[in-house]
Amino acid sequence: MKILFNNLKAQNDPLKPAFLAKVETLLEKGDYILGGEVNEFEERFAEFVGTKYAVGVSSGTDAVRLAIESVIETDNTLIITQANTFIATVVAANQASCKAQLCLVDIDDYYQMDMDDLESRLEEASVEYKDVIVIPVSMYGHTFDKRKLEELKNKYNFKVVEDSSQAHGSKFFDGKYSGSFGDVSAFSLYPGKNLGGIGDGGVLTTNSEEIKDKLLALRSYGSVVKYEHPVIGYNNRLDTIQAAFLNEKIKVIHQYNDTRANIAEIYHNEIKHKDIVNFQNADYCKKNTYHIYPIRTDSREKLVSYLSDKEIQTGIHYPIPIEQTGAFELMFAGFNNKKTRNFSQKLISLPIHPFMTEREALHVVDTVNLF
Repeated sequence: MKILFNNLKAQNDPLKPAFLAKVETLLEKGDYILGGEVNEFEERFAEFVGTKYAVGVSSGTDAVRLAIESVIETDNTLIITQANTFIATVVAANQASCKAQLCLVDIDDYYQMDMDDLESRLEEASVEYKDVIVIPVSMYGHTFDKRKLEELKNKYNFKVVEDSSQAHGSKFFDGKYSGSFGDVSAFSLYPGKNLGGIGDGGVLTTNSEEIKDKLLALRSYGSVVKYEHPVIGYNNRLDTIQAAFLNEKIKVIHQYNDTRANIAEIYHNEIKHKDIVNFQNADYCKKNTYHIYPIRTDSREKLVSYLSDKEIQTGIHYPIPIEQTGAFELMFAGFNNKKTRNFSQKLISLPIHPFMTEREALHVVDTVNLF
C-alpha cells in the first residue's frame, strides 16, 4: 500500500468547482491586485483567529519580516527566536533589521521554545539592549507555552511576534487561537500548510490598529493612498487569485484539522516501538493541528529507508539546525542549542493529511511497529 506524505490534489479537488467559478468572475472584473477577494479573506481570517485585523501578504517569510518591521523601534534591539525552526524565520528577522542582534534559544521536549532558556537570555539582554523582540514558533501545529511567555513579557517588557506558520487553528491552553497573542502574528499560506493556497502567500494578524496601518503601507510600497508614500515599503501584496482560493479553503479548515487530529490519535495510541519516542502534547497546548507528526529514533536512516521500501513516504524537519547552516554559522558561532542539535539528527515526520484514511494510518503504525 502506497502512503503519501501529503496529498494536495485530494485536499484541493473538492474546492475546484467553486474556485474556477471565482476565476471566471476575476477575469471579468480584472481586479487582480488587492481585489475584493483579498478584503474578504482578511475579514474571514481575522474572524477565524479571533483578532480585530488581518493583512494578506505575498509569503510567510514576508509576513514575518513585515511583522518585525511593524514593531521594531531602534537599532539597539535584540531579536530572539528558537533554534528549531524553518530557516525562513531567521532569514526574515535578518532582512527586517540587519543592525539588530539575533539570538537563538533552545527548545523543550515538545519542540517548542524553552522558556527557561529564553528567560536567561532576557536577563542578559536587559543590560545591553534597549528593546527586545521575541519570536516564538508554534512548531508542527503544537503551540508554544503562552502562559509562561506572558509572565516573561510582563516581567521584561518585550514585543512578541508570533510565527504561526505551522499552526492554523491550533489553540493555547486557554482555548484562544495561535496568532491571537502576539503584538503581531505571521502565518504562511504555502500550499503544504494546513491552510495553504495554490502558490506563495502569507497573512498577518493583530489587534492593534496602528500596527495594521503600518502593515498595509509596508506591503504596498509604503502607501495606502495612491502616490502618497510616507514610508519606504515593498511589493508584498497577496494576489487576488490566491485569496479567491483561500476563501474556499478556509471554509473547510476545521474539518481538515479534525481529520489530522484523528490520524494523530491513531499514531499516539498505537505506535509502541521500544526505540521510538512518540509525539506528545504539553499541557500548555489545548489543540494541536498536526501540520507535521514527528517521531524520534536513533536509527533514522534505517527507518526512513525501511519505510520507503514499504512505499510509505516520510519527511525530515529539520536536519540542519539554523546555527549550523552555512548562511548563519558565523553569526551564531557561539551558540550550542543541545536539544535542537540532538533532535535534528533523530526526527522523522510521518505521513499525515486530511484525506488520509484510518486504514492507511493503521498500516503506517503496523509497519513502524514491525521495524
